[in-house]
Amino acid sequence: MNRRQFLLARGRAAGTVELSCEHLYMRYLDARASGAEAELFAWVEAQLQDAAELRLRDPEWLEEADLKRGLVQALAAFRARGGRVHW
Repeated sequence: MNRRQFLLARGRAAGTVELSCEHLYMRYLDARASGAEAELFAWVEAQLQDAAELRLRDPEWLEEADLKRGLVQALAAFRARGGRVHW
């Protein structure tokens, strides 16, 4: 199993996804070191295709400006189609 698959957990309610910001931050550091930030955010966006709601756990891990900016951009399409984000 790809280690990035552990970032997201499907919630009990249908269509709800939970994202650990701590795990995202760790994966972001790995991606930045290898120049793969775009792939990480594209993966997050793809995982939200069938979701209606995203719950961000421990958002204090999003203090890194580039990480937060990348996540907000990745969530733009999700929000545009009516997805709800809970910080």
